[in-house]
Amino acid sequence: MPQWALEAIATFGYAAVFVLVAVEGIGIPVPGETMLLVAAALAGAHHAGRLDIRLIIVVAAAAAIAGDTGGYFMGHHWGRQLLARWGPRVGLSAKRVARVERFFDRYGVLAVFFGRYQAIFRTYIAMIAGMAHMPFRLFFPVRLTSCIVWALFYGLLAYFLGSQWPRLEVLFHTVGYVALGVAVTIALVVAVVVFLRHPHLRESPQ
Repeated sequence: MPQWALEAIATFGYAAVFVLVAVEGIGIPVPGETMLLVAAALAGAHHAGRLDIRLIIVVAAAAAIAGDTGGYFMGHHWGRQLLARWGPRVGLSAKRVARVERFFDRYGVLAVFFGRYQAIFRTYIAMIAGMAHMPFRLFFPVRLTSCIVWALFYGLLAYFLGSQWPRLEVLFHTVGYVALGVAVTIALVVAVVVFLRHPHLRESPQ
């Protein structure tokens, strides 16, 4: 396990999980997910008896939605200015922004939900949603559900499989790409169904 994460948890406990997960959600590429995994793995291995997996999951979910909500409003009000000034300094190149925006434009709600499970999209999708002026009444419940499922799934899996850390890291990277594939597949299926049910969409404009 990363030594910095072990030291952070030993020093700050649950606060380390909250801060890193929340900061990542705002749009700053810090290893918030890694902190969740390490804390949950330690709780499962009983290396840190003061850590409770239930509280870790609650803290991670709360931090994720708090950070993502902050990222949404930052994107909504100051997204373009922030990206122009700070984007290149945090690894958010114009090419990467364009990639996330294309994904969001095509898949909308699916991007908000499944973006939490993929590294690039997890960090920036809330800000992109705000920049795109996605209604908050739509963004919040979708992202809230996604954050709760993410904290439960990743937290419990790390709790039970924490002793297999190298394999665990590979597994979670794979899960991220699978989630992305699922989002794209669902979007394509929906598009095909809509296309077939509305024949006029196949007609070429005269």
